[in-house]
Formats: sequence, structure tokens, C-alpha cells
Amino acid sequence: MGTIVLGGTLTAWYARQMDPTSGWLIAVTCGLAALLQIFKIEGATARTSYNLSWIVYGASFVLWGVPATIVVITVAHLVEWLWHRYLWYIQSFNIASFAITVAFAGAIFEQVKTLPGPTQLVDALALLSALAAFTVVNHLMVGLAVQLARGQSLSESGIFTMTTLAIDFGMLSLGASSAFIWMVNPYAVVLVLFVAYLLYRVIRLPALQRQTELDPKTGLFNARYLDSYLARELERARSLSRPLSIVMADLDLLREINNSYGHLAGDEVLKKVAQILQASARDVDVVARFGGEEFAILMPGTTADQAFIQVEAMRKAIEAAEFTISTHPAPIKATMSFGIATRNPTDELSAEELIHQADLAVYQAKHFGRNRTIVFGEEPLPTHTLLGVMGGVSEGTESTETASEPEPWPHSSFLHSPLFTRQEQQERAGQGWHRTGRPEGSPSAEMDSEEADGEKAPSFTPSARLLNVFVAGTAAVAGLLIIFFLREAGAPDWVGLLVFGLLAVLLEGMATDIYAKDTSVSTSVAPLIAGSLAFGPYGAILLSLVITAVAYIKHGARWSRLIFNFSNHTIASLLTIWLVSLLGRPLATWPLPIQLGMTLLASCLVYISTTGLVAVAVSLNTGHPVKRIWMERFRWLGPNYLVLGLVAYALIFSYATAGPSGTLIILVPLLMLQISQRQYIETTKAMIARLREINSQLRKQTEQVLTLNEDLLLALARSIDLRDPYVLEHSMHVARYAALIAETLGLPPERVELVRKAGLVHDIGKLAIPEAILFKPDRLTPEEYRIVKDHVTIGADLLKEFQALHQLVPFVRHHHERYDGTGYPDRLAGEEIPLEARILGLADAVEAMASDRPYRRGMSVEEILAEVERHQGTQFDPQVVQAFRKLVETHGPDLVVNSANTAYARTGEPIRQPWDEPYLMDMMTPSLSHRER
Repeated sequence: MGTIVLGGTLTAWYARQMDPTSGWLIAVTCGLAALLQIFKIEGATARTSYNLSWIVYGASFVLWGVPATIVVITVAHLVEWLWHRYLWYIQSFNIASFAITVAFAGAIFEQVKTLPGPTQLVDALALLSALAAFTVVNHLMVGLAVQLARGQSLSESGIFTMTTLAIDFGMLSLGASSAFIWMVNPYAVVLVLFVAYLLYRVIRLPALQRQTELDPKTGLFNARYLDSYLARELERARSLSRPLSIVMADLDLLREINNSYGHLAGDEVLKKVAQILQASARDVDVVARFGGEEFAILMPGTTADQAFIQVEAMRKAIEAAEFTISTHPAPIKATMSFGIATRNPTDELSAEELIHQADLAVYQAKHFGRNRTIVFGEEPLPTHTLLGVMGGVSEGTESTETASEPEPWPHSSFLHSPLFTRQEQQERAGQGWHRTGRPEGSPSAEMDSEEADGEKAPSFTPSARLLNVFVAGTAAVAGLLIIFFLREAGAPDWVGLLVFGLLAVLLEGMATDIYAKDTSVSTSVAPLIAGSLAFGPYGAILLSLVITAVAYIKHGARWSRLIFNFSNHTIASLLTIWLVSLLGRPLATWPLPIQLGMTLLASCLVYISTTGLVAVAVSLNTGHPVKRIWMERFRWLGPNYLVLGLVAYALIFSYATAGPSGTLIILVPLLMLQISQRQYIETTKAMIARLREINSQLRKQTEQVLTLNEDLLLALARSIDLRDPYVLEHSMHVARYAALIAETLGLPPERVELVRKAGLVHDIGKLAIPEAILFKPDRLTPEEYRIVKDHVTIGADLLKEFQALHQLVPFVRHHHERYDGTGYPDRLAGEEIPLEARILGLADAVEAMASDRPYRRGMSVEEILAEVERHQGTQFDPQVVQAFRKLVETHGPDLVVNSANTAYARTGEPIRQPWDEPYLMDMMTPSLSHRER
């Protein structure tokens, strides 16, 4: 209530001091702020949210001062109040706290302005201080209110964190920058919209990432995140030869708690246990809810001894805790069982094996009485005994802090290639270096996976000599361009160069690694482009040198890489100066649209030049084609460069209109853009990892479906053959012959598979043939023979009913057509018959001739070959016949099998002698000359 009274008083007092001359502009600003205030964006926690209206507040503060800003905020919140129907005291507090915040920020601004120093720099410092005070005080007041109302601390509420503070401060600063631009040219405010959109992406990403990684009930990481993180840490442990421990924890007798106190009580115990686990873990540990009442703790760089000591502390904290539930007067007690599994430096355990071992250990802990810690592979002892043993062994071991230090990676600056000698590449490949720490989901991570599978081998041998020649050539070109452009350069603007140099240092220092830290991306390209266009050759050379030096200091590199990076930046930035020189006069003398267009063209030129040279260097270093490297690694950066071109022009415009102070103000949105890139890359990696997981599951499901379909086809084929015991397995052999012939003819795999499936079901129409006709021992009548021939149309009509088998219909229908046009059912000839049906016809005849029948013995391979070759061009396609001959020559006589051997072995019936007046060799097979009717 005190806040509401004080804030209301300040609002009324400042409202009387407003300047009425800007009434219509303030009214428009109030409408824009109200619109943005209504639509909230969920923040990093479930109870936090952001509003882009803070951009409007920052602009109002710069344009009209404290009174108008308080009025704008009040109107926006009143509209929001009417829209969302909040409780009156909540929105009254919000309005009052903003009034106090703005008044305090105004006081800070006036105080800092009195400091001695250059006016522009003091004014910029005063504004930044005021905006910072605005952010901190507002968050502090809201956080304290939440703490009093809900009992949540500032950290638990998520309101007073560095992320939330940085986002709101960035929006205020962007509003201030737009105000400076408005005062010079109102139309140029459109530049702010692009940066505002990127800030919007920054605001949304924490919520999206939190939703995919956190368990909603406990607030811990979920099992999916643990799986991905464990895979990365396990790979890192292998490369560094360091230990890694995984702990599985199971809450004891949660079912009894649920039955005795209710499920709400059980949920509350789960949440409190999660808090204890999280509070007891180190910063480098990952605590996750594995499922139900199970939790998992990943401890990088930790031996079993060290893990045991830490886990025992967790177990004792849970045992000592009392869980107070509002629905029960007495506190609830709970215990937990823990199982530890450790991957030692010499082990080659997979993530699944490590988790399985920890599971076994926790099951053992429950078996021996619960509420204890068991290390996998060690004999279970009483808790106090085991603790004593572990405590003694742990002395003198490597500290966990040392064990978990990040690996020192070689790194490069903005879009630079890794320049290693061939010997170094081989050494690093042998150590698994090229795979360690690779960001999942990045283009290079996918490339590594493909290369490991042998799908994309280098197209040529990497050459260190060619790479060095390329670096030397790049440096020579850069040197010639420097000499050429410096000859006509004017006097440098050292103040501007200093300001832009500081921007480049700061932004390059925050560079984001995108490819195993071989390549990084940063927004330092914006001051590089801006400095080159604003200050000419001196700006291009100095900023290129600054960016390269910062990257070298930050990550270290070979001198060849340092030279290449500087040359690459210098060439790109000097090319932008050449582009502007085509206009015939300085860029600043042209209208704003032309200036903006030329800046965007310059950013495209920098994009093409830098990425192209890096792609060539990577190609010489890895042996992969330049085009593929560029498409995989750098194509996606194109839109980013366009946005950076807009930011570059905003820097040029701000410096030209407001001097160094204007440039420093726009620095904050630029830093937020850097955060946007980093979070976008990290979230993209998480999304791609999730997509890979989904794709893996889909592949497994597809394989299961394919297996099921195959089993059903085989079962159907056997069912067809079972109608006649003398042709058992006939369909499977026809399918085998047909697939081999199709492969020999060079058909693609998908068509070979269709032929094989058609062979399995080619006689499905036989199921409709009456047994009296099928097994008739005498000559068939013309009507009976017509019924027999109908099996192909019946089979085709039956397959039409099944979508998955629809493609087989023409092959089954026409596999009894003859090449000369005398077959059935449609008397097709030559190429009119589908090739797959012609293959099936020959395979069907070969299987029939090779197998024993009651009226004759099976023929030898030589006899079969002679018979089908005698009828090529009449019954069989000559091309298919030659393919069959080639098969026989390749595989030998064993290719053809007498399937009747199996049939007679199962039926136990003797083979009958050939009849004096033989009938059709196989009623389901095209008749041959010596069996013609």
C-alpha cells in the first residue's frame, strides 16, 4: 500500500509538469505502448514475462523526460488492466512502482550529468546510468513484492536475474537509440524495427528452450536433456581421459506417501526433494528428473569416491528434511536410495551402459534396506562402513574443480578456417579431437557424422602446401589493396576510430562458436562495415586488425591463421570502400535510401568475400569441395549479414548525427543482437538434436513396420503355396529368381524390391481356384482351363484393395502374357508387357521346370537354359532370358533349387512317375512347347 500511495503521488505531481506542445505525439506514443503492453511474451520462468513496450518507455524518457514517460506508462497499464482484468491492487502496484522507478532514473540522470568531462560522453554515461537504474529498481521492487506475497526469493522468482535485467535494459536502450534517430530523421526509425524483431527472438528463446528442457513439475532438467548432455560429456571424458559419474536416485516408498497423504502431498515431496538435490549439487553437475520418482545426477570429472561423498551429503539432507504439507498437520519424512556408476579413464562404456549400471546399483540399495548409497561393482556394506572406506580412498585424488575444467580449444575469429598442417590433422583425428565438443545440430556436426559413416569422403587429398600458398596469396592481395587505397586516403578521424574500435573489441570478445570452435560468428562485422564506410581505408585496416587481434588473444592460433584472418577482413572491408567509390562522391552526401541500400550491398559483399575465402581455406584443409562446405556452413548466414548491414548503417547514422554518445547508446541493442545469435544457435542445436531423436524413433518404427509387412507377405506366400503341397515354397523361389534377374538387368533397388514382392504374391489368385480343378488328375476341360487362367485377374483385383500392394497389380495381372502376344489375360505383346511382369513370367517358368511334379521330374539347369532360350522371342523376352543366362554363369548350377524336395519331405508322399499323356507342367505357369495343349 505504501508503494501505491507514493507512486500515485508522484504520478499526479509529474503529470502537472507535462509540456502540452507535444500532446499529439505523446498520445500516439501512449497508444503504441498500450498495444505492446497488452501482448506479453513468456520469459525464462513460468511466472515471468516481457513486454516490448519497454522500447517505447526508453524513447519517451529521451524525448520528453520523466513526466511524459510516467504518463505513457500509466496509460499503457490502464489499457492492459481493462484488457486482462487484473485485480485492482496488482495493476495499481505496477503503475506506482513504475512511477517511482522513472522518478529515480530521472534523478540519476541529472546527477551524472553534473560530472566533469566531455559533454557528449557525460551525456551518454548519464543516459546509460539512468536506463540501468530504471531496470534495476523496477525489477527489485517487483521481486520484493513477489517475495512478500509468495515467499519466493529473488532468484526463485526469476525476476531479478542477469538475463531478465539484460533483456529489459536492452529494450530501454533500443528505445533511447530510436529517439536519437527520430530527432534527426523520423523516417530512419524504421531501422529500429529490424533490431526490435531480433530482440523479440531473444525474448522468446528462453521460454522455448525452457519448455523443451525442463520437467514441469520439479523444475529440473528432463530425461531428454540429460540424454543429450550425457552423450556430450561422455565424449569429452573419453577425449580428455577423465572420469565421469552418473547417479540414479529413487525416492523410497513414494506410493505409501501418496496412499497415506494423497497425491498432492507426494508431488510436494518430489518438488522439495528436487530442490535439495539441486542445492547440494555443484555448478557443473546436471540434476534431472528421470521419470516418476526417479532422479539422475550427472557429475563430470568425478570419481566414484568423490561422487559417493557428495551423494551421501544429499542422502543425509533428504533424510533430515521435514516436508510440511498444508493438508496434513504433522511434517512428512522421506528417504532416498542412490546408485552410482563411474566411467573411469580406461573404460569404454556407452551412455546406456553407464545408466544401466547406476540403475542396478540403486536397485541393490533398495534391496539392502533403502536409504543408502551403493557404488556399482562394489560389495554393499553398511552405510557408515562404506563411507569410511570411501573417505580414506578419496584423499589425494584429483579435485573435482580441476577435473571439470573446460578443455582449451583452439579457436578463431569471425568466420575463419582452422589452419593446421596435415600432420596436426592426423594427430588430432587420431585423438578424436575433431569430434570432441562439436555442437550437436550444427552443419559441421552433421558432416562429421556423414564422414564417419563413409557417405561423404574427401574428394581430394588435403594439402598443407597448397593451403600455405593460398594464405600467402590472400595476404599479398590484401597488401596490394592496402597500398592502393592508402594513397588517396584523407586524414583519419581518430575519435571515431577509437569508438568503433572499442565496439569491435567488445563484440568480437563475445563471438559465438559454431563449428567445434573452428569457426565463430560475431556482430563485430557491423562496426567493421560501418567503420570502413564512415572512415575509409584507415577504418577498414584498423578494425580488421582489432578484430583479428582480439580473436588471437582470446583463443590463440598459428601465425598462418592470424595472417589469413587479417587479410580476409581487410580484403572484404576494402571492397566495400571500392563499392561506395562507384557512386562518385562520399556516401554521407547521398539521400538516406541510397545510403541504406549501399550499406546493405556492402554487407552482402562482405558476406560473399569472407565466407568464400574461408570455404576455400577449409576445402584445402579438409579435402572437401568448396561448394559443399559453403552450402553446409555459411549459406544460412546470409540473412544475418543483411540485418548486420542495417545495424551498421544505424551505427553510421548515430555517429554522424549524435557523435560518440549516439554510438555508445546503440551499443546495447547491438550486444543484445549478439545474444540473439548465440541463443539462436544454441536453441537450433537443441531443436536439431530433438529432430534427430524423433527421426531415429521414426526410423525404428519404419523398420518395425517394414519387418511386419515382410512377415505378412511371407505368411501370405506360404498360405498360397500350402494349397498345393507339391509347390510348397514355390512363391519364395520365384521371388528370389525375379529379384536376381531384375538386379542383373540394372533395375534400381526400389524396382527390384517391387519385383520381389510381386513374386511372393503372384499366385494369390490361386486361392479362388476350386480344389477340384486345382488337383484334378485328368485333362482339364476348356471351361476349367478358363477358370485357371482367371487367377491372374482375380489376384490383381484382390491386390487393388490394399494400398501398400497397389503397385504390384500390373505385374501380377500380366505375368502370364507371352512376348509374341498369345498369352493371357489381355494378349499384350513385347514392350506392352511391363518389364517386371516379363521377369516374373520367366522366374515362374524356371521354378516350375526346376521342381519335381507328380507327373515328371525336375529339369537340370542346362535343360532349363536350353528350353527358355528356345522360346525367347515367342514366350519370353530375349533380354530377360540373357539376364538369366548371365546369372547362371555367375552363380553356377546351385542358383536353381528343386523346391519339391522340401514339399515331399514334409508330406511324406512318393514322387509319381511321369504320365503317358502329360498335362500342363504347372497350371500356374506358362505352358512350354512340349506341354502345349
